[in-house]
Amino acid sequence: VNPQRAVSRAAWAGLALSVLAGAVVWTVALRVQPFRPMDDPELVTLSEDRTKLQSNDDRTRDGLRRQRQVDRPESWTEARLAALCAMLGPHWRWEPIPQGQGRFRLSLRSDATRPWALVLAAVAAIESQSGIVIESLTVAAEGKSTARRLNRAELNLWFDPDRLPSANHSRDPASTGPQTSNHQIQRKSS
Repeated sequence: VNPQRAVSRAAWAGLALSVLAGAVVWTVALRVQPFRPMDDPELVTLSEDRTKLQSNDDRTRDGLRRQRQVDRPESWTEARLAALCAMLGPHWRWEPIPQGQGRFRLSLRSDATRPWALVLAAVAAIESQSGIVIESLTVAAEGKSTARRLNRAELNLWFDPDRLPSANHSRDPASTGPQTSNHQIQRKSS
């Protein structure tokens, strides 16, 4: 035999208040915006971008990936590397950087005449190429005013590893810069 338990009015009131509080929280969370999007221009821009991108699906993504494969820049062949070296001239020394594939340092030789012009020309020539990035440029000068002289100039470059030639068996495994056999490119001897 089950004895009946009486539920107090306070318990019923607590249950009713809990249901009411849950309904209010649900309504506020889903229906009422706590701020107006027009107050923040960045939020408006992000909301518009999200709305534009909502129609994109897997087909759109796959189409963009195919388009990217078709539009990829020309690979860095040995001939293209040699052409870049010829464009930069004999005043630059190439050294591989051991931190990663496709990275090397381009150093201005100390016997260069008009070094500032050479640095500017090298930066312009490299920036006009696809598949290569100037990671850093280090320039050191000494002297005062008109007697200032360029002491050192180095560019750390990064070639996209997928664009580098891979069938070069004469290159050291750690070297991802241009070949040493090319007469325009000379790597620093150890």
